[in-house]
Amino acid sequence: MNRQPSLLRLTATLGATLLLAGTLVACGGGSDDGKTNDGGGGGDTKVLTMWAHTDPNYQEVAKKNAAAYQEETGIEIKLTFVPWDQMGAKITAAFQAGTEPDIIQGVSSWLYAQKAGGQLDQVPADLVALMDGMAAASLVPCEYKGNYFGVPLNVNIDGGPFTIYNVADFAEAGVEPGWDSWDAYIADLQKLTVTSGDTITRSGLQMMGGDLMVQYLSFFLQAGGEFYSEDGRSVQINNEYGAKALQVMYDLLNVYKVDSTDLTDFAGVAVGTASTVNYGPWYTAILESDFPDLDWGWARLPTIPDSIGPYFPGTNVWAWMVADTSQNKEAAWDYVRWLGDEQRLLDWSVQTGEIPAVKALWTNPAVAENPRLAPWFDVLDYQVAMLSIGQQDVFEKVINDMVEEVLRDQVSIEEGLAKAEEQLNQMMASLPE
Repeated sequence: MNRQPSLLRLTATLGATLLLAGTLVACGGGSDDGKTNDGGGGGDTKVLTMWAHTDPNYQEVAKKNAAAYQEETGIEIKLTFVPWDQMGAKITAAFQAGTEPDIIQGVSSWLYAQKAGGQLDQVPADLVALMDGMAAASLVPCEYKGNYFGVPLNVNIDGGPFTIYNVADFAEAGVEPGWDSWDAYIADLQKLTVTSGDTITRSGLQMMGGDLMVQYLSFFLQAGGEFYSEDGRSVQINNEYGAKALQVMYDLLNVYKVDSTDLTDFAGVAVGTASTVNYGPWYTAILESDFPDLDWGWARLPTIPDSIGPYFPGTNVWAWMVADTSQNKEAAWDYVRWLGDEQRLLDWSVQTGEIPAVKALWTNPAVAENPRLAPWFDVLDYQVAMLSIGQQDVFEKVINDMVEEVLRDQVSIEEGLAKAEEQLNQMMASLPE
C-alpha cells in the first residue's frame, strides 16, 4: 500500500517530515512510552495511550474524539501519531521493548505476530456479538483461531474496479469515462497520455506511482488466482494467474506506454502528471482536503481479458486493538465502545473517506449518498479478503519489489514470480501453527 499522510506533505512539509524520520509525532505532550498505569482498573484510570495514523483526516477525528471523551469522562486519551510507512515496524518494536500503547488504531494485519503471540487482548463478548453486522472481509484479519483481537472500523479499499480521473484531462482529450472492453480502455489511456519527444510528461494511468501490490493482486484475482493454499500455510502466485497479472502491468508500461517510471508523484492526478490513478475512496478525501478546486470523478474499469469478474483485494483493514499487557484493558475497551457510537462512526467515515465496517450504516445518507463512497457498493461482493495470514510488511516489500523488477526489465516474469513465491513461503513457514 502507498498511503501518504497528505499530498501537500510531499512539498510544503517535506523538510519537517525528514527531520522527524525515525521518530513518533506525539500529540498533547505525549511520550513514546506507551505504558500508562494511573490507577490500574477501568474505574480509576486517568490516562489511556493510543497510537493512530498521521493522515490529517485521521488525526482530526482522533483529536476530536479524544477531547470529547476527556470532557465526558475525565479520562485523557494521550495520542501518538505514527507515519504510515513506519507503523508496522514501530508497533513491533514497541511490543518488543514493552512500550506498547493501551490502544492501537491501526491496520490489523500489521499485528499478525502480536495476535498469534498472545500480545493482543481478545475482544470482549459484547463487542464480538456485534461482529455479525460487519462486512465479512473486514473481520478476517481481526480473527485468529476462532477468536477476535480487533474491532474493524472500515471496509478497506486500497484500489479496485474504479479509477479516479481528472475531469479536465478527459474533456481535453475527448474521452468519455467508462469502457466496454479492455482494448477501448487502453485506447483512451493512450489518448490521455502526453509526450514531449520520447518523454511522457503526463501518464494516462499512474500505475508506477500507485499501489503496485494492490494493482497486481486485483489483476491476479481477476485472472482466477487464489493467493493462499487450501490449508493457508503457503502462498501460490508462481502460476498462470500470477504471470497474467504481471503481463497486464508490463504491457501497460512497456507495450502500450501509458505510464512512465519517472512520473510517480503521489498527487499526479491533481498536479498534471497523470490523468487517472487506481486508488480507493480514502484517496479522494485527501484530494478534496489538499486540492479543493480539483474536478475529479470515478470511472468504472473494465476487467482484463478473459477475467472471471471484477475481483479486488481487501487488505489493510483498520481496527481498534488493545494490548494484552495493558494495565488499563477494561478502560481501553470502554473507549472502543464509546468510539463505536453510530454518529461517531459516520463522522469518521465522512472525514476519512472510508466505508464503515458496520453494514447497517451503509444505507445512511451520509454514506450511501456520499460521492466518494457510493459507486463502490455495487462491487463490494467482489472484494476478497487477503494478506490476513502472515507479516504485512513482508507481503508489501516482496510483491512490490517483484512488480518493480519485472516492469523495469530487471528480471523476467518467470524469475520474478519464482523468487517472490519462495520469499513469501519462507516467511509463511516461520509462522506459528
